[in-house]
Amino acid sequence: IIEIQDSNQMEEIPQQQIEQKEQSKEEQPEDMIAYGTKFLLGLFEKMNVEAEVSAFETSESITFNASGEKVSSLIGKRGETLNAIQDVLANVMKNANFRSRKFYFDVENYKNRREMSLINLADRMAKKALKIEKPIKLERMNAYERKIIHTALQSCEGITTHSEGEEPNRFLVIV
Repeated sequence: IIEIQDSNQMEEIPQQQIEQKEQSKEEQPEDMIAYGTKFLLGLFEKMNVEAEVSAFETSESITFNASGEKVSSLIGKRGETLNAIQDVLANVMKNANFRSRKFYFDVENYKNRREMSLINLADRMAKKALKIEKPIKLERMNAYERKIIHTALQSCEGITTHSEGEEPNRFLVIV
């Protein structure tokens, strides 16, 4: 508790309330968006990629989206570059004391397209596993992609899924 002397009286203000006021002052969404955008544009410049950055905010997260003519290099093989940029962005924002939200990075809606592709793959492979009555091993995937497939098939009758292997070569099996 911190005591504050005000003209004629002493008032006690809990430390938590002071910290919340300071945090809300520091963590305005427009400040987070400006900081993240500036960081990403600087990174893209160092990577020799011309891109525009837009941001979409919710109460829990801010998603930065890069767009432009030659932004595919920001995705990389299986989204590995995109994921690396997202990790770096999250750490940069955390180090700048923006901690009240999660930060995501996408390139021209790649993640949505990839999710739809994985759900379609899950459906096709589940049908194949049922038809041939043998387990189907999928290619290695990161945890997020494996979760999409596990979730897509969890209510599929006669199908179970599990992951095998060690990171970064962990893969999913449809049985």
